[in-house]
Amino acid sequence: MKRPYLLYKRDHLWYYRLAGEKTFHTTGQRNRNKAEAYVVELLRNAERSGRQRHLSFRRYAQTLLRLGSLARTSIKDNFNLV
Repeated sequence: MKRPYLLYKRDHLWYYRLAGEKTFHTTGQRNRNKAEAYVVELLRNAERSGRQRHLSFRRYAQTLLRLGSLARTSIKDNFNLV
C-alpha cells in the first residue's frame, strides 16, 4: 500500500511532504524511524480532529474579510458615523 506522504533527508534532518502538497515540512528528527512515527502521528491527529492541517488562502481571506466587515460595522455603530 502506498503511503500518503514522502520522506526526504536533507543534511541531518528528515522532511515530509503529504500527498497533494508541493512543499516539504521538517519533522525535526534525525532518525528515519522517528521521522516516520512523527508523520504517522500527525496524520492520526488530523483524522481525529477532522480539520485541515493548513487553511487555504481562500478560507483565510474569507475569515479576514468577514472580521473586517464586522469591525467596520461596529465602529460606525459605536461612534454614530455614517
